[in-house]
Amino acid sequence: MFVHPQLSTVTYLNSCGAPTIVIPSRISLSGDIEAGKIDSAYVSWPHTGKHFVFDGQLLHAALHELSSDEEATAPRITFLVNIWLGHRPGKCRPLPPVHLARMSNLLLPAESFVQEELKIVRIDSECGVATEEASFDVDQSTLLHALTIQIPKPTQEMGRTEKWEFGRGSEITLGPKYSKRSKCI
Repeated sequence: MFVHPQLSTVTYLNSCGAPTIVIPSRISLSGDIEAGKIDSAYVSWPHTGKHFVFDGQLLHAALHELSSDEEATAPRITFLVNIWLGHRPGKCRPLPPVHLARMSNLLLPAESFVQEELKIVRIDSECGVATEEASFDVDQSTLLHALTIQIPKPTQEMGRTEKWEFGRGSEITLGPKYSKRSKCI
């Protein structure tokens, strides 16, 4: 059975590395992913102190292929927290007091938290935005899936959250690759 958090969060502890991409496709409780074309994705570029929250049932990943060449070797440092309702993952334990004591109890003023305006990036065969096709394995269900996406170039705007809208000829495709049960090793 596949159980998902109600909310997932990413807090960026540096401004390096891959963005978080969230695709509006859910994994069912039985582990199935609905294959097909997807017309949008949300992309959160790292920025120190930025906090990104999304529906934990949606497919999401840090795609290192989206990092710039300079960042490819730089570490992506994040603090991830998932909010579960009616479920506790089996291996979760409270943070040991020795580690808890090393954390800061610094309170930040409310003006430190700014809700940014979402930037819409339209990607289709007629918009004139240069893209590069990329394909990634999605290994979160009973079947291995492949995600194929047109990535706009240049992509990163430091710390920005973008909604990529895919039009004619540029849709994201998500489809089964093969069953993990029959995977040859």
